[in-house]
Amino acid sequence: MKNFKFSLAWQILIALILGIVVGAVLHNQPEIRDSIVNNVLTPLGKIFISLIKMIVIPIVFSTLILGIAGVGSTKSLGRLGFKTILYFEIITTIAILVGLFAANIFHPG
Repeated sequence: MKNFKFSLAWQILIALILGIVVGAVLHNQPEIRDSIVNNVLTPLGKIFISLIKMIVIPIVFSTLILGIAGVGSTKSLGRLGFKTILYFEIITTIAILVGLFAANIFHPG
């Protein structure tokens, strides 16, 4: 028998559809919603976030170390650092402006 494997794209699509189905079922069943959320979904969510933190921090740290080590001269590193800070500041300012604009238009909360 042939071993069948789903590609990552199909796995993501299936998970997305399952999430929509579970959300719709829980939305329409308020009597079981609290027990399912508290006993199943909350622990799974906490485990998922902990696993992400456990994987992301070492990857980011090692990427930064390898990137700094691979730059070469101090002058190049300074230029790269300046460009990085400038990019961060510009993107953060744009994100703040979009957030303020959206908050004033939609009045969330």
